[in-house]
Amino acid sequence: DTPAAEKAYREALYLNPQLLPARLNLADLLRTLGREDEAREQLLLALEVAPRSGDTLHALGLLETRNKDPEKALSYLMQAARLETSGTRHRFVYAIALHDLGKPTEAIKELQSLLRAVPGNQEVLLALANYSAELGQREQAAGYARQLTEMAPGNRNYQQLYQQLTTQ
Repeated sequence: DTPAAEKAYREALYLNPQLLPARLNLADLLRTLGREDEAREQLLLALEVAPRSGDTLHALGLLETRNKDPEKALSYLMQAARLETSGTRHRFVYAIALHDLGKPTEAIKELQSLLRAVPGNQEVLLALANYSAELGQREQAAGYARQLTEMAPGNRNYQQLYQQLTTQ
């Protein structure tokens, strides 16, 4: 019941304008309804309440990515990544955005930093293997792929990637 959900979020925010989860959920709801400008407005209001909210900055970065504003998107995603002290999602998404927006070398640096913080993260290792291979850094890519095959010896995709990187 989307209209009721929107009404409930707005009532909660009327009672407590600083209720960040309600504001973020409302922004997400508005985004799913195609009301991007209203979603942005809610996220900017959330940022006024909590300027160092990684979740808000991350959501703004994704919104600007969808709206094809790469500079704003990267700025918000970078800020969210820099604020993240536990977990990996914001830092990982920032690295992927760097790659997707034509900055693969910077993406690899971010991923390497993330890997130092969370050694053995398969998602990070896989991205590093693929991005390194893309840049012609086959030895590095094979090293990441080897780590993946050691961590998950039954994973055929990892085995195949490693074989591709070591036989060409």
